[in-house]
Amino acid sequence: MTKREAEELIEIEIDGTEKQECTEESIIEQTYTTAEFVSQAIDINEPIGNLKKLLEPRLQCSLDAHEICLQDIQLDPDRSLFDQGVKTDGTVQLSVQVISRQGKQLSLSVLQTN
Repeated sequence: MTKREAEELIEIEIDGTEKQECTEESIIEQTYTTAEFVSQAIDINEPIGNLKKLLEPRLQCSLDAHEICLQDIQLDPDRSLFDQGVKTDGTVQLSVQVISRQGKQLSLSVLQTN
């Protein structure tokens, strides 16, 4: 395939409706979803797995398949943040990145604790 052929527009029929025009590049881009950032308060002594239960109604999706990570370290969902090294007390405010991309590990990445 020549470069010129690759740059040609491709027509796609969606649900039997009008055809849309898009380039091959935009087809690839559309297969990925963007990551969302959400803030959530959680008690430091509560099992971190409860974070999923707190976020699911807000995000309106199941997070069962998502791992929970803190600084690229997978956390044990049955243990609290305190038990896993976050030394503070009371309620913490988490800044969480929800990663749900095709071809990537599904995860809830805790970016910051306040």
